[in-house]
Amino acid sequence: MFFIRQHWVVLAIFTLSLIVRLLYLGFSLHANGNELLQTISGADGYFNVSQNLIQGHGLSSSVAPPYVPYSFRPPVYHYFIAGSYFLLGGYFGVIILQIILGSVLPVLGYYLATFLLSNRKICAAVGFFLAVEPSSILYSTIFYSEILFIFLFLLSLLCLFKYFYNTQRAYFYLSAQLLGIATLTRPTTEFLPILILGIVIWLHRRALTKKIWIDVAGYALLFLLVLAPWSYRNYVTFGTPEISPLTGVSLYSVLLPTVYSIERGTTFQVEYKILEDAGVLGPNIAPVTVGSEYVRTAIPLLIAHPKALALSFANSELNFFVQDGTFDFLRHIKVRPREMLGRPATFVLLSKPLVAVKFVIRNFFGPVFFIVVGRVTWIIVTLAAFIGVWQYVRRYNVTPYLVTSVSVTAYFALTSAITGLGLTSRYRLPVNPLILIFACFCLARLLQYGNQYLRRLYA
Repeated sequence: MFFIRQHWVVLAIFTLSLIVRLLYLGFSLHANGNELLQTISGADGYFNVSQNLIQGHGLSSSVAPPYVPYSFRPPVYHYFIAGSYFLLGGYFGVIILQIILGSVLPVLGYYLATFLLSNRKICAAVGFFLAVEPSSILYSTIFYSEILFIFLFLLSLLCLFKYFYNTQRAYFYLSAQLLGIATLTRPTTEFLPILILGIVIWLHRRALTKKIWIDVAGYALLFLLVLAPWSYRNYVTFGTPEISPLTGVSLYSVLLPTVYSIERGTTFQVEYKILEDAGVLGPNIAPVTVGSEYVRTAIPLLIAHPKALALSFANSELNFFVQDGTFDFLRHIKVRPREMLGRPATFVLLSKPLVAVKFVIRNFFGPVFFIVVGRVTWIIVTLAAFIGVWQYVRRYNVTPYLVTSVSVTAYFALTSAITGLGLTSRYRLPVNPLILIFACFCLARLLQYGNQYLRRLYA
């Protein structure tokens, strides 16, 4: 009972997270005719690869012999599914384990907040918001790498914050290893160590002691050592040490058709089909060998269309922060609006605002209501977060936690821009806790100012 009283907030956040995720899984199963595999299979090919691992065909996405070695995505999540399948007796056990991990994420968000804020009520608000955030609930119940990746990434971030707090080298090195495993789950963080080490050097710029340089070198070495086995496997199998072709494929087969569709007034699907017919390999099917080649090919083509590229970038950066994920959340349980806009909502709102307004009015009493509420919520959260950063600097000055939080959020925002019109709220999930920390801080300050004003008014 003492433990419960001592940690009741954390237990409440975890319990709420677990309940809503289990309920959502139940609704998803019902919507999909109680077909478990149809309910939990994602679109990134993880299920196919896991089946080959389980059946002894190795790491391959092939549906029949010969089982060609797979190289598009790093291996950790594939082995997580297969290992959990054997350990827990089937896919149902795998998804329950993932739901438990997903329920831990709001708790990790709470603990991250405690490094930045002394007010535990604001920290609790961050945790409870994360517990009911729709995208996190959705990806807890389907086979995408998001939940495992975010779990590892947030643990890495917590260790980094602990290192800032007490400068113990063990936490810094553990952070590097966790980030390495996270990168082998989802390669988005492949270049994040450069940013982190830059932050550490900048924070100690007035006293760059031998210890700091040893810490920096040890962090880099441990991160690279974690990546080394997969990199070596790709070198032996494919002749390249790259860990994934994702960057090149995203630039060539996702961002480029986005830019072309803006430039030519067509749709993404039309431009993607043209590139596909020309032999460009898209996500999930491209081998690791094309990554560097696609980067070299795509960049000059993108630069040749600066206006469309700038519009795509602006749209991506805006949507990175305001995408709410409600549409995908509802779609997975077979709840859809009666009609669709046909183009990204941001484009329609900016180019044809009257069309967007009429669409909302016609469809307001239905799923569109929840979509609008979700979008408005994240617009408010985004504005509050930006103001919250400014307020935080005024109150606490520039802290290592602030610099890291803002820099890491900017890193994810910038790297997500290469997804073009394919950007969804899933790309923001890793930094949702960081954004919400500053948003909740801002809103709490506004409530404090409001209460002070009312007290003075009625004094």
